[in-house]
Amino acid sequence: MNRYLIQAAIISVLILSFATVLIAKGSNITGKMSKKEKANIETITNLLKGFEEGNIEQVNSLVHEDFVNHHAPEGMQDREGFKSIVASVHGAFSSFDTFNLSPEHLFAKGDYVAMLDLGEGSKNGKEYRHRDIHIFIMKDGKMFEHWNSFGLPSASDNLRKFMEATK
Repeated sequence: MNRYLIQAAIISVLILSFATVLIAKGSNITGKMSKKEKANIETITNLLKGFEEGNIEQVNSLVHEDFVNHHAPEGMQDREGFKSIVASVHGAFSSFDTFNLSPEHLFAKGDYVAMLDLGEGSKNGKEYRHRDIHIFIMKDGKMFEHWNSFGLPSASDNLRKFMEATK
């Protein structure tokens, strides 16, 4: 079986399992978030705004100096690398006619935050849409560790890849 499919399946199961645990704990579903959890959610919300605005300097106030971005390319897994990612993503999306990045689901439990975001827009009449799951560990009110699964494939994409891999 295709190595990519196995890795994607494992990552998806882990991310969804973690998000399910956060939801089951229910701290922000019931509205009983701690001040720390509210602050952590605010940090991640501000991070999304930073991506949209391309505010690279804002990263210093939101990302811990010892930050590790586990799914970033080699050499871009620290805070400086993350600034490059913010600049690249903003540059790509700023060329769109319209673009919006927003959380569909955002949960916090202590220093752990899980988010499903939706990015959608258009360029030259073509529609664009992606979903991305993120897991964050926060430290001192800043993003300390990050895992994500950028551009979650649709069910039809998964089925097509599975069929191709099993031919």
